[in-house]
Amino acid sequence: MEDTFDDVEDDLALYNDFWAANQKLAADISAVGTLAEAGENLPDISRFREQVANSLNEMALSVDKNIVLPRARIDDVYPNSGSDNRLKVDRLPEELHNYLNWITSDIHYLQELVEIAIKSGALKKYQDMA
Repeated sequence: MEDTFDDVEDDLALYNDFWAANQKLAADISAVGTLAEAGENLPDISRFREQVANSLNEMALSVDKNIVLPRARIDDVYPNSGSDNRLKVDRLPEELHNYLNWITSDIHYLQELVEIAIKSGALKKYQDMA
């Protein structure tokens, strides 16, 4: 493959970054699920959940179409805030607050990786090799 493509090492590094970012996102989402299953009385985070789902769907569509789409927005999560770009929620337990912010960061990083992969062609150039 190195004879066919000059930047295989860069592409492999990008794919490794995707793998690591997906593992981190899965771990953070699992941790939130564990908190919810532990029976703690948690505030309603359904809007956050919808925004995460929308972001993941937009990334999937971007990869499928091989075009950079505008990033779906995930509002910052801060307890009892009234700012326009922040979710207004009841006071969050610190651990949940941290995980939600980590999930947001994980998704922002994945969005960056998708843009880099599309712009570099790393998502399409190996498809016709079979």
